[in-house]
Amino acid sequence: MRAKDAASIHFTITRENAANGSAVAKSLSLKLGAETPVRIGRAPANDIIVESRGVSQYHCELRVVQVEGAPQLCIRDLSMNGTGLKKADGKGTSTLEKKTDTPVPDGSLIYVPMMLKMSQAQTDRAWLKVEYKESGEDAENVPPKGRPAKPAPVADDKSEDASDGGDGETPEENEKKRMLFVELLLKTKEVSAGTSYEDAKKLLDSSAEWHAVDDATRKECFEIFVEHLGSHSKKKDKKKGKEKEKEKSKKSKKDEAGDEKAGRSEKNKHRKGGSSSQSGERRHRRKTRRGGRGSGDSGSGRAASPPQSKRRRRGARSDSN
Repeated sequence: MRAKDAASIHFTITRENAANGSAVAKSLSLKLGAETPVRIGRAPANDIIVESRGVSQYHCELRVVQVEGAPQLCIRDLSMNGTGLKKADGKGTSTLEKKTDTPVPDGSLIYVPMMLKMSQAQTDRAWLKVEYKESGEDAENVPPKGRPAKPAPVADDKSEDASDGGDGETPEENEKKRMLFVELLLKTKEVSAGTSYEDAKKLLDSSAEWHAVDDATRKECFEIFVEHLGSHSKKKDKKKGKEKEKEKSKKSKKDEAGDEKAGRSEKNKHRKGGSSSQSGERRHRRKTRRGGRGSGDSGSGRAASPPQSKRRRRGARSDSN
């Protein structure tokens, strides 16, 4: 039930899956045209804080908007991994269009985040139930400052969240279908960061996994998938560029070291060549001197004759005898 005093809407937000946070209901009020909305996200400044992985700092926000001449509570998705809305009419969960105000009927469930990674459990998604109330009910749920809030009563029809009991589907079933669609995109090599939704539709429209989810969810998942591919491709190109620069630098240093080594080798070669020529000249001079000494009787096998002065002395001695 909606209370409209001065175009204001009073409501509570209760976290249904207590494993993801406190199940205490929080009472809130919004006026038509208010500058500050009710924010949901991971940052401490949010009115409703959800600390799960995949939740954006400011994931989504609630505000009162004039719709068809009447003020209505609407939700706007601002996230990367999407926000889901399950109305109390028994229909399935829908993924909100990004940055678009969508009316939130009484008893609706908000799923934050809508998209979960393969490694994440269902408890990583917050289920936030929105219920309208009269302004006079504020005192019952809002505690005085400094006193703890009373736990919200457990609804008898809580099992409705686990099973729609009609044509609707549970969040687990919806998640399985979304994962089938994402797996289809992963297996299709033709889908890249530059692929448009229309191109992907032409390529995969005949696949059963393509039609496993509704059109809005399909577009949301596809945009997230392509965006991740783009960021991964940029990181990969950047890494390759760094590796090329590193390899180029290594090659340049290697060439410089090779040139320096070649210069040292050439210098040593010149030094060795000069010393060998000098030693060769010395050997040649020695050989020449030796050859001059033995040239008188070469080939005769006899010793060289003594000098003439010695022969004369010997002759003089013989005459005296």
